[in-house]
Amino acid sequence: MPEPVVFVVDDEEPVRSGLESMLTTRGFKVRTCKNAKAFLQAYDPGQPGCAILDIRMPGMNGLELQQYLLQNRILLPVIILTGHGDVPMAVEAMESGAVSFLEKPAAPDVLIAKVRQGIERDAETRRNLMERDEVVEHLNTLTPREREVAELLIQGKSARAVAAVLGTSESTVRVQRANIRRKMQADSTTDLLRMFLLVNEIPA
Repeated sequence: MPEPVVFVVDDEEPVRSGLESMLTTRGFKVRTCKNAKAFLQAYDPGQPGCAILDIRMPGMNGLELQQYLLQNRILLPVIILTGHGDVPMAVEAMESGAVSFLEKPAAPDVLIAKVRQGIERDAETRRNLMERDEVVEHLNTLTPREREVAELLIQGKSARAVAAVLGTSESTVRVQRANIRRKMQADSTTDLLRMFLLVNEIPA
């Protein structure tokens, strides 16, 4: 996994330089961009980290960039840092999933804490996506009937109840249940349920 990068997107060079210096001395790898276009040209979705976005920039502003990332399923956590914020802007940013909405000049310790939070959130999201991909791969190995059995099992039905619904024998369902757990690498029906929820809850 590549080292996390903190992207600083701000049209003011002194702000970019100041944040880069402050973050670098705290051990973070930093890349600065003068506007949203430069960021989108530089960013690789495979690159972990987070982004610090100014609001008022030429072209696409920080909130518009945040929305663009969401619409394109780019799950990089963002921190809004601005000298021109107001309550409606803060509400919009936070409802769209921003790690934080801070006014310039932000206290260094506060900003560092939010950057760490953003990087941790990104790492967790990437772990979940990797696990989701593995679950989907396992799901694709199930036969249509095994998929039916699995969906009934995670509803809390017993092998006997599943057999009654599908018009088969309880012993057949028990064999299918064992096959499902083996293919899904699930230790229990509860584990199987967690896997199905993960597939439904994590964006593809």
